[in-house]
Amino acid sequence: YAHLGCSFSMSYVTSCHIMQEKTVTDIQSAPEAPPDVASLRAKLLDGLAPIEPFGEAIGKTTRTIFSYIAQGMPTTYIGRTPYVQIDAASAWLRSRRSTEKAIPRRGRPRRAA
Repeated sequence: YAHLGCSFSMSYVTSCHIMQEKTVTDIQSAPEAPPDVASLRAKLLDGLAPIEPFGEAIGKTTRTIFSYIAQGMPTTYIGRTPYVQIDAASAWLRSRRSTEKAIPRRGRPRRAA
């Protein structure tokens, strides 16, 4: 490149050195404000519960909770992780509660134990 009248290697080295200096000084001068991840997470997930703790709280397995989700229980997905909307799911479960007396089975009655 010397025959073209430019010193490519020198300008490249100089520009790389300047970029490194800027990067180092930018990192050093940037104010460090540690994000309070726990409080942010609590604020974002307020009113939502992961599947396992929700199932344990109501005495059901995760398989049953996923069955409820397939039947229409309100959930929110963040990425691939499902979260149960506690208030809406509670209302949904109460709406499914049957107040009618069970219809007796047809056929021979069961023996008393």
